[in-house]
Amino acid sequence: WFSVVPIGFGNAVVFQTMLESQMACGTAFGQLFRGLGQTSGVAIASAVFRSRLDTELRLRIRAPDAEKIITAIRHSLSLVTALPDPLQRWARDAYAVSLQTVFIVSACSTLTTFLVRLPVHPRLVSPFRGRDS
Repeated sequence: WFSVVPIGFGNAVVFQTMLESQMACGTAFGQLFRGLGQTSGVAIASAVFRSRLDTELRLRIRAPDAEKIITAIRHSLSLVTALPDPLQRWARDAYAVSLQTVFIVSACSTLTTFLVRLPVHPRLVSPFRGRDS
């Protein structure tokens, strides 16, 4: 289950228990899955954030030119500080709820990964023996 722990502790455990002859293959697969995880994680988080932000902005902003305002807010975060007070508050609240949703999805994803990984038993590897033994 250490493979789920952040900051690479899981990789350190895997590489220390790997046979030397399998090190290249293990490193390659580790880098492959790390890259896929980073890319898909950013893509999923961005999609969740954008979707939730659009929904929240549409719920909060009901002005006659709401579509134009919502589109402008979605394309430029710096615009939020230039908005009049009620619109600025609504936009900030929409951003806050969207970020909170991303963190909840991320936490659930990490918990699910942890729970799925629990029943996987590590393969028993004999201790490394050098040429002299």
